[in-house]
Amino acid sequence: MDTGLGVPGLGDDEEITETSGLIEPRETDDLVSLLTDSASYMRGCHNGFQAKLKEDAPHLVDIDGDVCHHLHNIAKCFTEELNAKTLIGFIDDVFNDLSYSADLKADLHTIAETLNLSTLSPLERVPHRWLSILDTTERLMKISDQLTVFYYAWLSKEDKVLYKERVTSIVKKVGKNERASIFSILKRLKVKNLTAAGRERKKRIIEKLFFKRTEVNLMMNTISNVLPLFKSFILKFEQKEPMIHKLYDAMEDTMTSFFARFLKIECIKDKKLHRIDVDDKENHLSIKKINTGANVQAILDQMNSEDRDSFLVRLQGAYIKAGAYMQNKLPLKNKFLKCLSALDPLARGHSLSATESNRKATQFFQTHQNFGRRSIFPDLDCNQPRGDEEIHWIDPFTRPCQETTMAPVLVKRSPDLHTYVYSGKDYPIVNLDNQVPHDCTDMIITSNTSIALLLQSFLNKGYHLYVDNWYSSVSLLQYLHKQKTLCTSTAKANRVPKELKNQRIAKGQSCAISKGPLLAQKFEDKNDSLHADYRKQRNHH
Repeated sequence: MDTGLGVPGLGDDEEITETSGLIEPRETDDLVSLLTDSASYMRGCHNGFQAKLKEDAPHLVDIDGDVCHHLHNIAKCFTEELNAKTLIGFIDDVFNDLSYSADLKADLHTIAETLNLSTLSPLERVPHRWLSILDTTERLMKISDQLTVFYYAWLSKEDKVLYKERVTSIVKKVGKNERASIFSILKRLKVKNLTAAGRERKKRIIEKLFFKRTEVNLMMNTISNVLPLFKSFILKFEQKEPMIHKLYDAMEDTMTSFFARFLKIECIKDKKLHRIDVDDKENHLSIKKINTGANVQAILDQMNSEDRDSFLVRLQGAYIKAGAYMQNKLPLKNKFLKCLSALDPLARGHSLSATESNRKATQFFQTHQNFGRRSIFPDLDCNQPRGDEEIHWIDPFTRPCQETTMAPVLVKRSPDLHTYVYSGKDYPIVNLDNQVPHDCTDMIITSNTSIALLLQSFLNKGYHLYVDNWYSSVSLLQYLHKQKTLCTSTAKANRVPKELKNQRIAKGQSCAISKGPLLAQKFEDKNDSLHADYRKQRNHH
């Protein structure tokens, strides 16, 4: 057995129940990870090789196996719980049907070319790589129209009458001669001699392509909505350079995004993901609020309520089962990985890095205390990996760094810093709509709510705020006035009174109107310049 760690090889038949004779205690401190591939060894959870080795070296990275392989298994868990056997059978049958006959594949491509559609062929599903179901599904979705026309040839006369309109809607996009060419191919296909296995396979394909089309489309769109989350994780780590410093954050982001699809936000926010009880019904969103994706929702809207609720219950069950599997398999409790997330090779600190970081932190954060290399992770037991070697933490102040994880730690250590990163409405953890104060939820302009959110600890203290025209509006100024906060801003033309906007004045002149403490002013330069503010006292003409 080759572990790749300089550990003596073991025969396949040799059983290991203790590691004390295999690796010296001091050497376990130098171990980083274990990869045994498919070697034969004892796998017991109590006395197996991995279990015993982990007793001596609990810091080992992902001792259970390849994280990316776990993502494939999570996809398998989700798909099986969703009961996607119909879709899996359809994928395999279409691929086999066309791969066994070059003539059939050529006819399919001819039909596609005549319809001005893609001549792509179906992909093969790899059983031991479950995320391959995503690629095969997306390919079938791309060639759905040509497959519909192609397999229309083997429908019975009665069924052709039922589904004629569907095929006609596809072929009517081309001219009369092209349509005649397509139907001549279908007539030839109908009388083609087939093996018994080929006839049975086409019956199964026709059943799913025509008779169970809604069910298959529902499954395909669900797969294409959920599994890209796992595929993007795997693609991120298909790099030549080491990426282990990004592993923890990627796992955390993936799990958070997945959980947000079926769990309440308050159950996820600021919680340790591996401790969330995904089976607790109190944590679940109602089935009608589960993230299904726009395409799936469009299909569900056309279904009767009984079938729709039945599918949503299955989808919720698939989310729960896959979520529990993620908690069990992904090494989110690994402190070593968490510490490594601060070691970006592109931002290794200079000798003056720690000094500069402390100086900058003192300027920005009132609560700053000795913010040096060793105080960055106050919550973690960051043991040095070897002897007294210095750990070079990333430095966000003196060197540019992409996707740094320092900022969340800085915010946690220094609560006076208010930082929010907007990631879109599809990522509800940081969606501003879920964070805004209750007394400003009626603001129409979204940019106003971001101002209100960032200023919460500065309101009612007499501060004077200056903003540009992207954030200004009457509703924002009124809200700040109620909070005893002054504000001056430039303004967009569509956010000031029309009588001021339409007022004609000479170059170098200005005019203004007011209502209570609110003043709106227009100044004529090369272009109109508008601004609005709230002040305590004002004299103007």
